[in-house]
Amino acid sequence: KQIGVPTEGVAFERILADIEARDEADSRRAVAPLKQQPDALLLDTTHLNIEESVKKVLDWYAKI
Repeated sequence: KQIGVPTEGVAFERILADIEARDEADSRRAVAPLKQQPDALLLDTTHLNIEESVKKVLDWYAKI
């Protein structure tokens, strides 16, 4: 669990489906659609733990 949220099972699948549906709807809305700006860096944390994620952001910041 992370912050009380299950990371597997039916509850997790339902939460993930809700998030994906929300993101899809947000991407298609007419006003202020959810989309990555051309100059934005994308932090994909799929295979990173919190320490690795923070390090990546700090590395990006150090290059500014």
